[in-house]
Amino acid sequence: MGRRGPKRHQGKREPNGQISRRQEAAAARAIDRDDKVERETLAVGIAARKRVHGVDLQVAQDQRAGSVVGRWCMEGIITDVQYQAALRWQTDALRYSIAMRSPRQPGAVDLNATKGGNGDFENVRAAQKAYDDHELAIQAVQDHQNQIRGGGALYAALYYVLQRDLDARHMRGDLNMALNTLARHYGLDTSRAAA
Repeated sequence: MGRRGPKRHQGKREPNGQISRRQEAAAARAIDRDDKVERETLAVGIAARKRVHGVDLQVAQDQRAGSVVGRWCMEGIITDVQYQAALRWQTDALRYSIAMRSPRQPGAVDLNATKGGNGDFENVRAAQKAYDDHELAIQAVQDHQNQIRGGGALYAALYYVLQRDLDARHMRGDLNMALNTLARHYGLDTSRAAA
């Protein structure tokens, strides 16, 4: 027969057996409790990555394993410079969609969430910069598309793999070309970008 009553709290004890109330001990217990909650929360996502994408546990703990382009970077299909260009493209696309007041992307349904607009509409200068940055990136991709005379679907590869997060391996050649173009456009180190 086991011990009755609530589970004994872990931590430093005073000579009388009570848990220590000193500030240092309480802070250490709070940090330990927060770390435990964070590990439990992350364990769900890591297990889902392992189950859905078939990656091993060490790979699933990496932040890049959460997206198709990150897993491709870890597999060596794209380089680190191309991955940085992809992240920059995603950021620019998000800022552009906020500036254009486009509807939010569908996600998990929260029936208690407040519905409303997307973004800050008062900052006209930031909205114009987001619009200009995205248009310049699209123009760079379009110029490369014109140079190869329609020999690829660069923008489609960016859309499906980066924005929709689909594992479209048949588009990896087009995605490599598009990400190399974006790496040059963003001024990233393109000496390592060729894959």
